[in-house]
Amino acid sequence: MKKKRKWLLVLVLILAAAILAPAVFRLYFVLKGKPKLVDTEEVKKEAAEKGPLYDAIVVLGCGVYADGSLSPLLTYRMEKTLELYQAGVSDYIFVTGDHRLGEYDEPDHMAEWLMERGVPKSALIMDYTGYSTYESLLHVSHTGGEEEEELRNILIVTQEYHEYRALYIGEKMGLTCHGAAAKDWPMSPGTLMRHLREIPACLKDWLQFRGMKIRV
Repeated sequence: MKKKRKWLLVLVLILAAAILAPAVFRLYFVLKGKPKLVDTEEVKKEAAEKGPLYDAIVVLGCGVYADGSLSPLLTYRMEKTLELYQAGVSDYIFVTGDHRLGEYDEPDHMAEWLMERGVPKSALIMDYTGYSTYESLLHVSHTGGEEEEELRNILIVTQEYHEYRALYIGEKMGLTCHGAAAKDWPMSPGTLMRHLREIPACLKDWLQFRGMKIRV
């Protein structure tokens, strides 16, 4: 009986560690990223006084529907991006998203949304292989050359729950990063799942910077 209790305790401890370890990484990402979130109104005011503050506004892709319309979360990101661009926070927008499966195309629909609202094509830097946050920020860090703007100081636009991991990744890629949080969807089962998914995602990206290439 005592042996069974002992092994049950060991099992409980192992399970607790498996659950708590990712949560600890998530907390680390949040604490590290929180000071890098900017107040939109303050940044707009500073840009009005000093001119462009960032090499680019980096807007991370999200869901696009079959008819080409943007999902609410992506629409919120685009609205925040447009607001910042129109305020002169940066002269460029780095548009990154997924375009690997047939007709599914986040970047072009994102670019189309911006251009319909007056953003010139010349202000857009397109990335069609932003299949993950890690890959999107990797591509930002590799931008720069004879015909490209070098991007080193960036403002990332996504929802706050996602900002912390994006900021961590960007910094690890050698970029100077700040985040402007877009509006989030009201609390719902889907919202809760997105927030909870960031817990193992933080551990995944922490491991990737330590040599473990993980694709999900």
